[in-house]
Amino acid sequence: MPQFIVRVELQNATPEDYDLLHDAMFDEDFYKIIKDNTTEKYYRLPTAEYNYVGDIDDRDTILTKAERATIKTNRKHSILVTKSAGILFTGLDELRS
Repeated sequence: MPQFIVRVELQNATPEDYDLLHDAMFDEDFYKIIKDNTTEKYYRLPTAEYNYVGDIDDRDTILTKAERATIKTNRKHSILVTKSAGILFTGLDELRS
């Protein structure tokens, strides 16, 4: 299944703007967590980073989804979309149930 990491930065944003962004990104199927497929554990992504895993295999469509969410904040923004060929990470906080 295709996987993307998306980074969104809002300019002159408040914490409330980021709360709105997180909710809007969730509504577009982006998540603030990532799964380690080796251990089956979940981890929190760094600030302003989102994970998409799904049926969409097109960067343009992922960018459009992220921008649709970001526009809801009414803040000037920057978005970076990276399609993954495999993700390695360290130092992320593990989610506990």
